Amino acid sequence: MGGRGARRARFGELGRRKLAVSFIRHDIARGEYAEAVTQIRALLDGGSDDERLRYLLVEAYNHWISSGKQVPPARRIAEDLARWSDPETVDRRRALVVMATVAAHRDRPDGAGVGPLADELRELWETDPGNVEARYQLVQALYGHAWQVRERIRSAAGDRRRTLRTELDAIRTECEQHATALLGTGEPRFAGDEAGSQQLVTDSGPLKDEARRAKLREILHAVRPDRA
Repeated sequence: MGGRGARRARFGELGRRKLAVSFIRHDIARGEYAEAVTQIRALLDGGSDDERLRYLLVEAYNHWISSGKQVPPARRIAEDLARWSDPETVDRRRALVVMATVAAHRDRPDGAGVGPLADELRELWETDPGNVEARYQLVQALYGHAWQVRERIRSAAGDRRRTLRTELDAIRTECEQHATALLGTGEPRFAGDEAGSQQLVTDSGPLKDEARRAKLREILHAVRPDRA
């Protein structure tokens, strides 16, 4: 009887987990993303090791951010997905955090400008230097910020104009530095992290998407035409 009771309890637990996953999928399908995330978080905090929860959490956050609804805090997304360290989940976490940051900026009142977004993306990248997506979006934001400052310079005079000019130069320099780091120097370097390696490779930077690399070259030409 004891063995049968244990089996019934085990199968009952499996049934409850299966039912919970079904409810989560239903909430995602209905657009109840916050409820879905809350349920997933509760199951994980309760010790569940169901691999499906990881994929459902990514799916829920992805749909939530893209829905146009008020987005969840990027910091909470990072915390929820930090429990997994495999490369796939790390990449998804980094992308979702950037997506949430950009989406939250779109919800701000008009007139905020791109500067605050650049500040947040810079903080994301400084916290996690391996987040290539954050750095790419930072270059885009800095480029947009540079144009906004340039427009303000046109209507400024005297000390205000000089202050804005100094600000613009700093933004352009930072934009160039990040874009160049993503594209690489094009120079040969030793493979790996140790100088003792005998294999030489071309430093092509961490950004691999060719369309994005072309976009960064355009930005470099615009911010520093003499160095592009």
